[in-house]
Amino acid sequence: MSLPAEWIYRPRPNSDALVRLICFPYAGAGAAAYRLWPKGLPAWVEICAVQLPGRGWRMREAPFTDLDDAVATSTDAVAELADRPLALFGHSFGSWVAFGVARRLAAAATPPIALFVSGRNAPAFGATTPDLRELPDDRFVEQIIQSYGGIPDEILAEPDLLELLLPALRADVRALETSTYRSADPLDCPIFAFAGDQDRTLDPEGMAAWGAETTRKFRLRTLPGGHFFIDTATARLLQLIGDELAFLVDAGRSEQA
Repeated sequence: MSLPAEWIYRPRPNSDALVRLICFPYAGAGAAAYRLWPKGLPAWVEICAVQLPGRGWRMREAPFTDLDDAVATSTDAVAELADRPLALFGHSFGSWVAFGVARRLAAAATPPIALFVSGRNAPAFGATTPDLRELPDDRFVEQIIQSYGGIPDEILAEPDLLELLLPALRADVRALETSTYRSADPLDCPIFAFAGDQDRTLDPEGMAAWGAETTRKFRLRTLPGGHFFIDTATARLLQLIGDELAFLVDAGRSEQA
C-alpha cells in the first residue's frame, strides 16, 4: 500500500495495527503536535496525523483559507488509509476538519468507527468568537493569545519564528470564520467530545450540539485545563480515547464472529 507521505505523518508506523487514529491539528499547528501520542495509546492503535499545507515540511505550500478545500483534500489522503478501521480525532480547528472528513468518508461508504472532537463547539452552533481574520498582525496575535493561548513564549520572543507561524494560523482562522454549516444526515458512528473546564472559547450548548450529528452514542467529557488541555491532561485524554477504541474494536469482532 502506498501511503500519501506528503500528507500523513506516522510517528510510530505499525503494519499490524487494528485501527488507525487519524489526527487533525489545531489552527496553525502541524502534524508533529501528535508525535508523542503513540506512547499513551495501546500498541494496536496507529497514529496517522494529517499535515496540511503551510506548516512543517509543507511550509512552502500555500495554506488553505477555505474549510471545504481542507476537508476535501484531506479526505482524499485519509481514504488511502482505509484498509483497516479508521477513527478520527481533531482539536479546535481540527475538530471541524475531522467532522467534514467523517461526513465525506461516510458518503463514500467507508465511515469511521468513531469521531473524537475536542475544544470546539459543533459546526451547527457556528463560530462564537469575534471575527479575527481582518485584524493587523499585532492585534491578531494579541486576540489569539487572549482567547486561546497556545503560542509558545519562545515563538513570541522570536519575530522570525512568529512570522513563519502566522500565515497558516491566519489561514485556518479565516477558514473557520468563513465556513458555512450545511445540514446532512447524522453520522452512523459514535461521537466523543472533550472540553477543558477552563476553556472560555466554548459554550455548553455548543459542545452538546455535537450530539445531533450522530445516530449512535454521544458522550461529552470535561477535563481539567484551558483550551489546550490536550497538552496538560494528555494522559487522561488518551486513556479515554483508548478505552473507547477498545470497546469499538471488540464490538466489531463480536459482530464478525
